[in-house]
Amino acid sequence: MSKINILVAYPYFSKTVHEELKKQSTDDYRLIVDSGAFSAYNSGHIIELDKYCEFLKTLEGLNYNAVQLDVVFNPEATKNNYKEMKSRGFDVCPVFTRGDDFNYLDELTARGEYIFVGGVQGINPEAKYFAKQVLERTKGKKIHYLAFVRPDFLNHYKPYSTDSSTWSGGSRFGKMYFYAGGGRISSMDRTHFKNELPIKFKNAVKKYGVDDYIVKELAKNETWHCNRNNKRTIEIDGEIIEGRKLLPLFSAIAYVYYMYEAEKKLGTKIYLACCTVDQVKCIFNAQRFLRNRGLI
Repeated sequence: MSKINILVAYPYFSKTVHEELKKQSTDDYRLIVDSGAFSAYNSGHIIELDKYCEFLKTLEGLNYNAVQLDVVFNPEATKNNYKEMKSRGFDVCPVFTRGDDFNYLDELTARGEYIFVGGVQGINPEAKYFAKQVLERTKGKKIHYLAFVRPDFLNHYKPYSTDSSTWSGGSRFGKMYFYAGGGRISSMDRTHFKNELPIKFKNAVKKYGVDDYIVKELAKNETWHCNRNNKRTIEIDGEIIEGRKLLPLFSAIAYVYYMYEAEKKLGTKIYLACCTVDQVKCIFNAQRFLRNRGLI
């Protein structure tokens, strides 16, 4: 049975997230535990090596790949952390970051390591060129590109794995994602429901086997107000879903479907980054939705 792919970074790995993952069968998911160094770098925080190591010791009962604590755009500090964590007995995956010597990347691939590549994020020319260099150099190797989901690159190079947090951000900005095939995610806002629905959305609805009553719920203004005071609920496949969680669920369904299709057609595993226990639950609900309709 196919698995969903989830990434949770250390700063967001709460007790409730841990408990939710322990409830699930390890046959249903793959998990990457990231150090969260990039998020910390952007917010000006520092993640301490000792604390990260202590945290990894608490993840009993989970089957996962842990990423070393890297230091963004600091290759030497990143390599030193990797050596230190390995010396302490932690089976962590190394990070190759922008600015490092490509000989180090060649050394890691020659050893058959599962390598995580940082510094490929963003749309600036430097990041794009670095991503292209690494992808060309490591084609066919076990490489993960952190926060890098570009359909043109993925379709051409077919990397082993990557991750994205985009799926969870739409509802904050009044957007809902859907997937009608072809390797590209589309988005809608509530104004689309006031006119003729886009043909791509209609095709996606048909493909997912989405019931008409769910589409009608999506068209309601209340669905787009995702505050906690909204107590409206909807029943889907025997489960009660809060109305404010319908948009994230539909976006999760789109990305989970895309995830399975990418792995089937490209061999690329796309991990969905989660920051809260609600997001973790949402991913598993999307998996059940698609399984109930025989789509995955």
